[in-house]
Amino acid sequence: MKYIKNIGFIIFTALIIIIVGLLNFLIDPYFVFKNDYDLELTNIPRDHYHILLKAYKNFTADTVFLGSSSTHSLFFRRQYYRYYFNLVRKDFFSYEQQYHLLKDYLHFHPETKRAYIFITYPSFYEDCSEPVSQFDGDELNFKDYMFLLFSAETTKRSLKCIKEGKLNQYRDFIFFNIRNNIKRIVNQNFKKNTPSFQQKEEKEVEQTKYNNQKYEFYFFPNVVIAPPRNFEESKNKNNIKKNFEYLIKMSELLKEKNIDTHFVFHPYHATYLSLLVANPTLKKLVDDLKRTCVQISDNDVYDFSVINKYTTSDYDNSYLYTDYIHPNYVLGMKVFKVLHDNISEDGLYLKLNKKNVEKQIANSNKKLEDYRQKNKSLIDARLNFYKNYPNTDILKQEMKNFDGAPKYVTQELELYSEKEEKIYSLLLKGEKIKLGTWENKF
Repeated sequence: MKYIKNIGFIIFTALIIIIVGLLNFLIDPYFVFKNDYDLELTNIPRDHYHILLKAYKNFTADTVFLGSSSTHSLFFRRQYYRYYFNLVRKDFFSYEQQYHLLKDYLHFHPETKRAYIFITYPSFYEDCSEPVSQFDGDELNFKDYMFLLFSAETTKRSLKCIKEGKLNQYRDFIFFNIRNNIKRIVNQNFKKNTPSFQQKEEKEVEQTKYNNQKYEFYFFPNVVIAPPRNFEESKNKNNIKKNFEYLIKMSELLKEKNIDTHFVFHPYHATYLSLLVANPTLKKLVDDLKRTCVQISDNDVYDFSVINKYTTSDYDNSYLYTDYIHPNYVLGMKVFKVLHDNISEDGLYLKLNKKNVEKQIANSNKKLEDYRQKNKSLIDARLNFYKNYPNTDILKQEMKNFDGAPKYVTQELELYSEKEEKIYSLLLKGEKIKLGTWENKF
């Protein structure tokens, strides 16, 4: 009897293991087995990101954007930007970690011709020492499969996907492509000239256009990234020094591989910049970062961290920011048009180079100081926000739409809609669009 119980227990355990493995394989919450969308490292824990580098090594791109969470929030609409570049980023990523990530990425992507390195201030002064994945070969190994099929982390994520009733916004887009590729084959072979079929297809394209005009973004009303709350000079001084060293090493690595390199400063909200420069050490950090990027770059440096109507917009009603550090994809399109098409608005950004960097730094500091003086009560309130409201829900988030947004916001949403609709239309016609191609035009 005991023997039968033991056999039964073994069989039961084996069945559970098989079911868990099959569940995780079919759900594929990290998009590894089907690798059918995009190199998105945010989908996987930081100590396993090499799995995605391996899975997506054949998704070539001539351009890479490297950064942290702010870079992701700018170029969140991957269903569009995936046709131009690979986005390589992780949250709370020091520049030491970014250097190793970039080195490993370039191992898998020797086709890279240009790189845009986005400068994230918190990555320099905060402690981002949480362990990350280490390179362990070109192919998925036993350890990788054990994590993907049987780990508690993967299983929890799979169950969450089931609970939410959808896998992911990215996977939804892939299902759209698959469905329409099948429809294209049917159209070509059986119903190519059938008017009723063509009318149905046109109707579905119009429905797609409608769906893609429903834009929303996350908003965190209680997130105030006040540097004095996060920054301890004695503890973080060495972090700053090390990050500068690895930023320089990143530049040297890219030059060794003859990769055209551009440095970009994010369009942070002016309130955050005001909080930042309130600390003399961090003010020096900002200025020295600009000098360093100019010194190590063969190109002009793009500085979007300037005082203009967007960075000084009313935070609660701006339609431009997820929080003070993270601009949303409306500003993302404005930044992209500068980087890709050299299309800009007056005062949107500055170009920094060896001839003008000191003058530009001085001018920027003056404008920021003027903003601080004119908004002193607001800056002080934000500086002491957590002290005055110690029990506030920092992680409170809202989903906001763009109802009532000004033209300078809606024009970018219309542009997304127009370009994404064109991409969908090309896919419906069965045309192949090469991913990761900087010269793409839509």
